[in-house]
Amino acid sequence: MNDVTDSLLCCRADTTLTRQEREVLDRALRVQGLSGSVLGLYEGLGRLSTDKVQCVFVKAYRQDELLGVGIFVRTVGSKLCDSLNSRLRRRPILMALGGALRSTVYFSAHNLCSSLFSPFIVTTNDAKAATIGAILAWLRSMKDDAIIIDSSDEHERYAKVGFEGFPFASNSWIDVTDYSEIDSYYSKHKTTRKKISRSLRRSGMAVETYSGSVPDDVVRGMKASLACSRYHSKVAVPFQGLLEDGRFMTDVVTSDAYVHFVTTLDSRVAGFHSFLPCGDRLGGVMGGFDRRCMGKEPAYELTIVTALAYAIEHGYQKLCFSIVDNYTKQRMMDRFDSQNVYFHSGKTLSRSMFRHVYPYSSGRELYELEMDAIEKKRELLRRRGETHA
Repeated sequence: MNDVTDSLLCCRADTTLTRQEREVLDRALRVQGLSGSVLGLYEGLGRLSTDKVQCVFVKAYRQDELLGVGIFVRTVGSKLCDSLNSRLRRRPILMALGGALRSTVYFSAHNLCSSLFSPFIVTTNDAKAATIGAILAWLRSMKDDAIIIDSSDEHERYAKVGFEGFPFASNSWIDVTDYSEIDSYYSKHKTTRKKISRSLRRSGMAVETYSGSVPDDVVRGMKASLACSRYHSKVAVPFQGLLEDGRFMTDVVTSDAYVHFVTTLDSRVAGFHSFLPCGDRLGGVMGGFDRRCMGKEPAYELTIVTALAYAIEHGYQKLCFSIVDNYTKQRMMDRFDSQNVYFHSGKTLSRSMFRHVYPYSSGRELYELEMDAIEKKRELLRRRGETHA
C-alpha cells in the first residue's frame, strides 16, 4: 500500500503483522497492563479481508523501528449515509445527498475489542505524539474519509491535523477492583438484584460459561441472537458483516483464548456476550440477545453480572463493554469515558455534508440517549434527597 513520510516517520497500511512487529506490539501492550492476545483478533479479521472491506494496521516507522500502529477497517465505495443512519432515514433529502457521496473510508476499529480504549498502540510514550500525528497525517494524505472514535480529551490533537470532533457515546466499563464479591456489586444495584432473583425463580433462566470449542447448537443460538440484536441496533456500519458474521469465521468460538457467557431460557439461547482476556482487562468482543426468546426477562443483566462475577474470581481489574448504546449498559456500568467521533475527508463536500447530517445520525442519537439516562438518574437522586449523581 501507499507510504507517506511525516518528518522522520514513514507510515504504511497492511492487513497483516510480521512476527517481529507482533513481538514489539506485545511488549508495548504488556507495559500498559494488556497483552498481545488482542492482536490475534484483528489478524483473524485481516485474513477475511476483501477488495471492498479490509481490516488494516496503519504502521508508523522511524527507519527500521516500529513506533506504533493504528487499527482500522477500510471500506471502498461506502455511502456517507451508511455510517450515519437512524434518524437520517426520516430526512429524505439529506439521505439522498448522503447516498450520492461514495468514497473509501477508514473507520477506527479498536472498539471491536473493548479492552482497547484507543485506536492506537504506541511502543514508546516518548514518541506518542509524533507517532499518532504521523498516522493521522497519513490518513489525511490518502484524500479519503476517516471516521475515528476516541477520547474527547484528544480533541486538540485531532484539531491540529484538521479533524473535526462531534459528541459521541461514552466508553463504558466496570472497575472490578471496587468489588470483593458479587454481593458488593448488588448492594449498589438493588433493583438489578431484585429483577434477576425474581426472574430466576419463575423462569429457570441460567447462564453457561464456555471456553474453547463451543457446541454447534449453542453457536447457532449465538448467531440468531446476534442477528436479532443487529436488526434492532442503533448502530450499523458498512462493514457490519465483517464485524459480526466474520468473527464466527475466525477462532472466536473455537479457541480457549476467549470466554463466552451464554444465557438460556427454557433450554434456548436467549443471548450471549463473548470476551477476550487481555492482561488485566476482560474485554467484550461481541454479543447479542434474542428478544423473541427472552421476552421481558433480564437476560442481558444476568449476563453482565455473571461476567463480573467471573472477572472478580479471576482477578481482572476492568470489565469492558465499549460504547453506551442502551439504557441497561448506562445503568449497570460504573465507569464512563467521554468520547468524540472525529471526521476528516479530502473532499470539501463530504466535510460539509458530515457537519449537516451528523445531528440526525445514530452517533448523535446514542449520545443523546446517554445524556437522557444521566438526567433521569439525577432526577431520581433528587427525589430521594441525594445530591450526587
